[in-house]
Amino acid sequence: MRTVRSGLRGAGLVAWVVLAVLVGCDSGSADSDAAAGPDGVTDLTDAVTLPDTLTSEVLEDAEVLADLTVGDEVTATTDVADPDIAPDMPDIAPDMEVAPDPTFLLSFDASGGKGQMEPLLLQKGETVTLPDCALTRPGFVFQGWALQVGGAVAYADGASFTMGPQSQVLYAVWDWATYEMGAPGPSGGLIFVIEGDPVAAGWKYMEAAPQSLEKMAEWGAKGTLLQIKSKAVGSGLPNTVLIADWLRVNEPDNVTAGARYCDDLVALGFDDWFLPSFYEVDNMHNNLKKVGLGDFGPGNYMTSNQIDADNMQSYSMKSGDLVKSGKHEGLKFRPARRF
Repeated sequence: MRTVRSGLRGAGLVAWVVLAVLVGCDSGSADSDAAAGPDGVTDLTDAVTLPDTLTSEVLEDAEVLADLTVGDEVTATTDVADPDIAPDMPDIAPDMEVAPDPTFLLSFDASGGKGQMEPLLLQKGETVTLPDCALTRPGFVFQGWALQVGGAVAYADGASFTMGPQSQVLYAVWDWATYEMGAPGPSGGLIFVIEGDPVAAGWKYMEAAPQSLEKMAEWGAKGTLLQIKSKAVGSGLPNTVLIADWLRVNEPDNVTAGARYCDDLVALGFDDWFLPSFYEVDNMHNNLKKVGLGDFGPGNYMTSNQIDADNMQSYSMKSGDLVKSGKHEGLKFRPARRF
């Protein structure tokens, strides 16, 4: 007896019926068996005797494992996965895990301000209402959010924001608050200069520290002519940095000298104090002292300017004149800051 094995699945039952008809299957001529195989697949095995005339319509996907001749008795086997034959066959489609949509970070930059805001985790295309700005910048008013450093306002406080295809940083945009001459500034000191072109200057106001921060000390650097070139309004800060850096290297123990003290000073919530230039002290005199503000004494006040290697320029709060004072003399000085 020869064996014919069909590898048909799914449509195998139909193929078997056709094969049985073609070879003249006589189910009563031999033992038959239908046994359920693994995974609900049923194996049908039937013994058949080939007819005298063998049709040429042989199924292409039937694998013949032996040469057949007319009159041979064969056993044909096919695997059937038809749902009617194996109704209990389980659904073998695997569980599909759907990848979550990517999420991106929306964060907030204070742009020179103070405080922090928690970033938001958003999916692409997700729209949210921006949280109220929790950042502060003394002397400034929050205007909104920009998409880049120094950019224009793109989103107002509390505006709707839709997340794009990548993480985004929003930068706080600030504008100067409005202060009047002689009014208290952010530190509690008094405004004594209002800059006419703040965009070009990079600052709009100067405030003199309260009288409680006024000190007396020497200028330092006696015998050395430093490369200080200006006594104009706006030059006090760079003058101070130059003098203080020289003192740190050449007179490291002279921490009370005017410029060094101001440069190191952290007080009233700020660390940007400086020793004012001659014309900055002149504005303190004209806009504060002369109208009874600031609690200035009548004596000479130190400036960040010098006359020569041994002498500095001081300012008389009594007369408003420039006074020549020795760098080793102890003089009063009033720290200032700008914003």
